[in-house]
Amino acid sequence: MKKSITIFILLFVSKMTIGQNHNYCEPIIISDSLFKAPTMDWYYHVEKVKDNFVRGANCSEDEDINDVFTIDNDCLKFKIGYGCGCGTILTYKLVTAGILQQDNSGNKYYNIKLYFITDNLCKKVCHTDLSYNISQLKNKDSIQYLKFDGCDKLIPYK
Repeated sequence: MKKSITIFILLFVSKMTIGQNHNYCEPIIISDSLFKAPTMDWYYHVEKVKDNFVRGANCSEDEDINDVFTIDNDCLKFKIGYGCGCGTILTYKLVTAGILQQDNSGNKYYNIKLYFITDNLCKKVCHTDLSYNISQLKNKDSIQYLKFDGCDKLIPYK
């Protein structure tokens, strides 16, 4: 009986821990030098899930940007695909230079990008859900949008 209770408690705590980590939002990094640093942006792609299929998203064309990026309680969420299977991802972080931009229509936005470095250059494709706390940007200025590096469309953030 004690053994069953112990196993139940361990499973319950493990499930809680996994759930907490999955819902954790990493903070965005505001750094001009890191934003300008070279990254392996050619090695990953932003993805979209639709009808239980995962595919690369082309957020510069007819893609609905809200199907690719979502913001929930100041947490920017998106999915990436990348080569994996024989090395390690050294780092991936969401970064911005923290410089407010404005387009020709008067929309205010911050440029953001995924700083992605890996030595995992294999052919297997892995998928990862990423979540970043972007509240530092919202409180800083009257921001209306974010613009992800490589995307022509603005992500609404109000």
